[in-house]
Amino acid sequence: MKPKLLLCTLILLLLTGCGKELYYLDPVPTSAADTAEVEPVDTNWPMPDYDPNAPRGEELHGMVEYFVETKHCLVFIDRRDDGFKKYINKTNGTVHVLCEDSLCKHENCAARYDIYDGSGSLVYAPESGRLCWAQCATRIHSEEIPYNRLRWEIVSIDIDNMDFTIRRHYVTKPGDKLTGMRYSEGKLYFLTRILLNDGETEWRLNALSLEDDSVETVGKFSSSGFTVRDGVVYYERASIQTLNSWDMASGTKKTLYDPLGQGQVNYWYCDGHFFCYTESDACLKELDPDGNVVREICRTGETDEGFHGRWAFAPNGTIYSYSFTYSVDTESPSDNGKIFKWVGGKPEVYVDFGAANCIYSVTPFEDRLLVVVKPNNHGSEYYYVIDGVANKVPR
Repeated sequence: MKPKLLLCTLILLLLTGCGKELYYLDPVPTSAADTAEVEPVDTNWPMPDYDPNAPRGEELHGMVEYFVETKHCLVFIDRRDDGFKKYINKTNGTVHVLCEDSLCKHENCAARYDIYDGSGSLVYAPESGRLCWAQCATRIHSEEIPYNRLRWEIVSIDIDNMDFTIRRHYVTKPGDKLTGMRYSEGKLYFLTRILLNDGETEWRLNALSLEDDSVETVGKFSSSGFTVRDGVVYYERASIQTLNSWDMASGTKKTLYDPLGQGQVNYWYCDGHFFCYTESDACLKELDPDGNVVREICRTGETDEGFHGRWAFAPNGTIYSYSFTYSVDTESPSDNGKIFKWVGGKPEVYVDFGAANCIYSVTPFEDRLLVVVKPNNHGSEYYYVIDGVANKVPR
């Protein structure tokens, strides 16, 4: 080993120790390109302390979490750089790859991410401080293994102590597929599409204990999205657009809300209530846990089938909306690239990225937003928005 490389390795070992303290390490330069001067980025973005009991908004239909808040950092999949997992230091906003080895190629470490891995879910368990995700146990790039014979696994790392050692919790049988995960009350719930002997498939909801890795099947039903609260599974049936509940203790299943032919419907859960947006009448409603309409929050005025409105719900009750498009050539170019904050039932422009930018996702944390933008519908850029001011997240 070369003296310079040996010295860098020893310094890293001294800094990381046994992984029991939190360190934010800057990558060690490995080439002249890494040492080139770059434009400085202001990353002084302190975040509020993590509150494990704080309400968090979840879109039932969307099982992919673009940003996940943990005790010390925000974890995300950076699709700008080959899809590596990265984290943002909540104290100062600096960005780091989810790996302690600066010389690692990130093919078999915690930073690895493959577009075929599970549903892309990232899930944080605050009681144990672990970050969990699903990945293909047999690399998808192996052409010798058919897709329907692949195995999938749930793994985790101790993110609170910055120990990036991967721990395997669960591995599927060949042909089974993990499709989404949620965490609630000490259990990691995940949907699995089971391949039966006769070639048919069956959907099962399983519960994984992160403490002893025991797994139990708690239900058999298909769902496009779900969440678990106080022993009740709330789930959406995309085929019939209904919101449903299933009490795991009693086994009682109920249809909580039926839009009755109102077209495409999206559901969100936040702070003990559901939000429902029906495209046919362009109306956002609030529902109680029993599915009753509490109030009609607003109507967007967009009733055409081509409107793809999206919503984001902050823990403090603030509601945001934006036009979700894959193209800058929209019928409503005046709204493209804008995020609206709803005040008194009316939208106000909160931040404007410009009409040439497509907003892909908005994730609220307290009074801050993390936004994924596609400039001219190509690539991705990440922004941290405070008080209506957009700050680009560095690579």
